[in-house]
Amino acid sequence: MNILSNIPASVQPYVPALGVLLLATIVLIVTRAILKHRIKTLNARESKPRYLTVLELVHKILLPVLFLVTLSFALTLTQFSTTVRKIINISFLMIGTYIAIRAINHIVGTTFINLVEKDPRRTTQANNLKVLLSFVQLLIWAAGILILLSTLGVNISTAIAGLGIGGIAVAVAAQGTLGDLFSYFVILFDHPFGIGDYIVFDDKSGTIEKIGVKSTQIRVKNGEILVVANHDLTASRIHNYKRMEKRLLVATHNFPFDTPYEKLEKIPSLIAEVVSSLKSFENITLDRSHFKTIGKATYEFESAFYVPSPGYIDLLNVQQELNYKLVKVFEEEGIRFAIPTYKLQED
Repeated sequence: MNILSNIPASVQPYVPALGVLLLATIVLIVTRAILKHRIKTLNARESKPRYLTVLELVHKILLPVLFLVTLSFALTLTQFSTTVRKIINISFLMIGTYIAIRAINHIVGTTFINLVEKDPRRTTQANNLKVLLSFVQLLIWAAGILILLSTLGVNISTAIAGLGIGGIAVAVAAQGTLGDLFSYFVILFDHPFGIGDYIVFDDKSGTIEKIGVKSTQIRVKNGEILVVANHDLTASRIHNYKRMEKRLLVATHNFPFDTPYEKLEKIPSLIAEVVSSLKSFENITLDRSHFKTIGKATYEFESAFYVPSPGYIDLLNVQQELNYKLVKVFEEEGIRFAIPTYKLQED
């Protein structure tokens, strides 16, 4: 018995399309449920696999697109009037635009997450980044809607011209703020410094406490917070001391002219022995120790050694231990100091 004979004649032309659509819908629903469970399982892991992003794109973007393709194929099996066909085409265009915008925003959002997770130093900037991310995604929605309206035949040139003139006016009025915003992006992606870094720029120095969209807060040595516009920071020559692997301490020691020659000869080796015995920090290495010059009133010796730490306090501790031991060793050898001076250099 023919099943179609029990179906009204007015409905029979749509049966093949409904059958294809029903079958595809069931397959897509089952596939979506499996993917959703799999994605949830992978998200629960501490280390997420790289293909998780692909699965999310398939779940959120590809499956809806496949449904649209199936629906389009089903509609080709039926005949509609011109008006109905036009309504269907507009609906497809709107849904397709919606899916495309969601896909782009998903990619932008995923890139943001990877950017933050890849570099832990950017985690403290996540809140600022989320605000910017929302703004960028809003712009994507606005651009997508304008493109859709243009495709549908709506004249948007006037609106775009108005936005262009308004944008120029806003840019002129807020050029300082925009300059700081662009500088923020430079700091974000080039990362010349991060939270907790000790930097020196111009005649100022301090530790970075907060990096904002418009300004950066720096804790200076006397404890106060210095707020500096991002543009001023990126326009300056910045010395980032936290990323130093070691510091070079150059020590100059002066001895009076009545110091005997045989004692002068021993000074470089005595300094080398003292440096090798320093215990306030490990792996301190002597670079050089020499009788540098005969001054106007003293013999001048210069020594240099590396402290494998960027910390200024570590350097002071090493310098203090060196001074104590040099005083003791030279007293035992009968060598008197003249006027000792120190200067610091960083590599």
